[in-house]
Amino acid sequence: SVRSVLIATSHPMAPFFSLLVGGPTASQMCVHPPCDIPRDPHLVPQQPAVAKTDVWALAMCPYTGGLGNIMGAMEVIMQQAIDEIEANGTLLPEHRLKLQVAPDSKCSSTGSIASTINGLMSGPTKFAVIGDCCSGACMGNRDVSNVYNVPSFSPYCTSPVLSDAAAYPNLVRFSPTLAGNNDVALDVMKNVLHYHRIAVVYQDVTLAITVADGFLRLVEQDQDYSWQLLMKSKIFDDSTLPFEEQSPTLVAKAIKQTSTRVLWTCLYEDQAVRLWCAMRKLGDFWRNVTIVSSCMWR
Repeated sequence: SVRSVLIATSHPMAPFFSLLVGGPTASQMCVHPPCDIPRDPHLVPQQPAVAKTDVWALAMCPYTGGLGNIMGAMEVIMQQAIDEIEANGTLLPEHRLKLQVAPDSKCSSTGSIASTINGLMSGPTKFAVIGDCCSGACMGNRDVSNVYNVPSFSPYCTSPVLSDAAAYPNLVRFSPTLAGNNDVALDVMKNVLHYHRIAVVYQDVTLAITVADGFLRLVEQDQDYSWQLLMKSKIFDDSTLPFEEQSPTLVAKAIKQTSTRVLWTCLYEDQAVRLWCAMRKLGDFWRNVTIVSSCMWR
């Protein structure tokens, strides 16, 4: 019905649950009495009460890591979506959707593997994994969910690597690949800013490395434009080192020395902040630097 469609799409998590468990509509569920039993034609046949079956999904996103406490917010959103579905009564008339929250996936492949194994081996049998929110974590939980033959539904995993359907047959994601962002970034640098001399800075994590490699391939393939790569540098998670020895400080000095005017980046917000702070501490040169980012998350 129109009402059920509106309810199903009114909540940000509704696409997950409407895809996960299909169910017949109320009209399909309607059971009429046999024709040989007399009935009052003015009475509308009542649908008999249906005993609902609990179906369980494993919900996972990081509590810690590069994206911060995403799962803290996701728990509330997921429960709101489940409450709406249950209150509606026609979206999943024979099922009652239940969630088991997995341990912290830590926005990493190793953390996600441990979290997925823990979640799928404990409690009731799961029919799906909802998550993760980090591409590296999606790669990790894919390895485990494939063994269990359980599909994974991800809201935010955007790595171009995950577009490989042969490698990730059980993964469904609701955000587009970042490969398209690189096309836009290159177009802005070339046709809007009209810069030729560029610097590339990215984080030392799998997703950022993959996106950076894709951007550099686009630059290399664009033979009709005279690109000049001034520098290519990584930002490491080395905040425990003395400030002068940290990678953001060293990269900021290199940006200043090369007189970079346009900087392409792919960084998580926590590492991006470290780089911006290091640049500001070296004087006002940062005011003349335009930053074009294919990916920055928080």
